[in-house]
Amino acid sequence: MTQSFDETLGKLREVHNIDRREQCTIVSANGGCAFVTDPANPHLGGNLEGGDPGTRYDRCVWPWALERFSPSSMLDVGCAEGYVVRWFKDHQVDSFGVDGLPFNVECARRSQISAAVHDLTTGPYVHPTPLDLIWCCDVMEHIAEEFLPNVMATFQQAPVVLLTTGTDLHAAEGWHHVTNKPESFWVAWMKRGGFELDKDATTEARGRCEGGWFKHLGHVFIRAKSQTAPFEPTTGRGTAA
Repeated sequence: MTQSFDETLGKLREVHNIDRREQCTIVSANGGCAFVTDPANPHLGGNLEGGDPGTRYDRCVWPWALERFSPSSMLDVGCAEGYVVRWFKDHQVDSFGVDGLPFNVECARRSQISAAVHDLTTGPYVHPTPLDLIWCCDVMEHIAEEFLPNVMATFQQAPVVLLTTGTDLHAAEGWHHVTNKPESFWVAWMKRGGFELDKDATTEARGRCEGGWFKHLGHVFIRAKSQTAPFEPTTGRGTAA
């Protein structure tokens, strides 16, 4: 039996009574919500502790993607505490998540969600088995442009990428939003990595959403059949803007 999104969030919240404050800082976000981040490493981004209902797509994009692409495996890049991974796992997809914050990965693992800690400024994440689909939501704007090749090398492991991106209008919003580019930049960048924007699928997926970032900033990219050379990874450390 599959679980509802609210049941998944409930299970994730149960693990938060364990003291892990040395791994991160919990600050008060809008409305007093607990926000997980690492001020010493702001490039790792942040997320609402216990899950963000504003990015729940369990009744729109996720079921649509499941029906449209029939993935056997998927990876969530920037998985936070793993509720997207949990949803796909509950729908019989071999699912895995990767996140830069150890706090998040521990929460996921304690809820029997497969996840790994990885900082994309140190290199691409290399998954040990083939992937059919990658989900990456509310991540790109946190990563400095010099490290985007590591993200592309990660994306190139799957034929389908569902992606949300920040735009040039979001530079003054959010936590550590350092790569704020117009949509045309992201479409061209993905094209250099061998991905084409599927305009029809993007319109259809956005149309399923009642709200959330994907409704306005979501994209569906399909990897071209011709082989594209992998992006050259970048090594180093992310820095605050």
